[in-house]
Amino acid sequence: MSEQINKAPQIAVWGSYLWGNFGDDVMAIMVSRHLQKQGFHPVVYKLDAKLAEYYGISSESDINILFSGSIACIVGGGGLLCPDNLMDNEWKKFYHSLSQYPIPVHFCSIGGDGNSSLPLLSLYAIKSLLLPNIKSGTVRLESDVKLFEELEIDCEFYPDIILSSPIFFPVNSDNYVETKAQKNSKFSIMINLSKRNNIRIIFKLINLLFIFCHSKITYLRTHLSWLNPSKPPFLDYEYLGSESDEQVVRYENIEQVRDALLNSDLIISCKLHAGVFALSYGIPFISINGAKKTKAFFDQANINSYFSIGRFYLLRLFFLILNRKKLSSIIDAIHHNTKLPIFRQKSYGHFEAIDKFISKYYASTL
Repeated sequence: MSEQINKAPQIAVWGSYLWGNFGDDVMAIMVSRHLQKQGFHPVVYKLDAKLAEYYGISSESDINILFSGSIACIVGGGGLLCPDNLMDNEWKKFYHSLSQYPIPVHFCSIGGDGNSSLPLLSLYAIKSLLLPNIKSGTVRLESDVKLFEELEIDCEFYPDIILSSPIFFPVNSDNYVETKAQKNSKFSIMINLSKRNNIRIIFKLINLLFIFCHSKITYLRTHLSWLNPSKPPFLDYEYLGSESDEQVVRYENIEQVRDALLNSDLIISCKLHAGVFALSYGIPFISINGAKKTKAFFDQANINSYFSIGRFYLLRLFFLILNRKKLSSIIDAIHHNTKLPIFRQKSYGHFEAIDKFISKYYASTL
């Protein structure tokens, strides 16, 4: 790291970055790149070391070291307002360290499941939100503004920050044309769904259907490829088909996933931010059994491609793909959605709010 970067004021970036999860990593890298552009030195809490090195970003696993050397903290990452037992211990460390090092904190594009309220959050998430260090924030669901108003925290709503991805991971016109030209003439769908008991036969039927319909199927793993999926928190929940190298995209960096999506006509996913990332580049997203936060996003964006279809969801997915007329109408509706272009533009407000927060509190740290 250069001497100039070391002299830049350090800002901590804290969130759910320890799982090597694609959506959370996209947020961490975008926020970090924005801070670097503004002349700060971002340090991300528990961002994978290999990924951090690839993007020229610093990572720190000791939260006390992180906060003691920082002038401020940006908290970012999807479902931090959702009940999540995996983050309980991290919230506890966040609370104790922030109590010891009372730097100002800004929440960026955090969100719940559309029904956020204090009683549903973990004890230390609630205690953290009640700290005087929490100065301001932005949320990705309009319904979450009420929670911050109850806590008397300055809060603004902007559409999901992931919709700003093309600004930070741009595709120039020449590369975009080349990528499209390389596309197989077959209709191409990317699948990102969770494993269920006794579903292999349905996936085999889906593969046969794609062959029959002259279509191409690709599976996406949204956790870093080099992480061991058999160790806690057991990241091997995503179905990867035959797991052949040609059929599976294993997440290694953001641009790799972006280019795979640009070679697809559609993504069908159970995860929110894999799909929102696709939408940011104009690739239609169908959600199958997504979480409540996904349904809340779809309602907000006026997108009608969310399907919650119970334990028989794979069988119904099979028939959805078989009905090409219905599938085409869903895709066309997303392409002609008038809210999405507005949402993409407004999502940059999350970064403008970061600048506003820093300009207000940075001077007080000098």
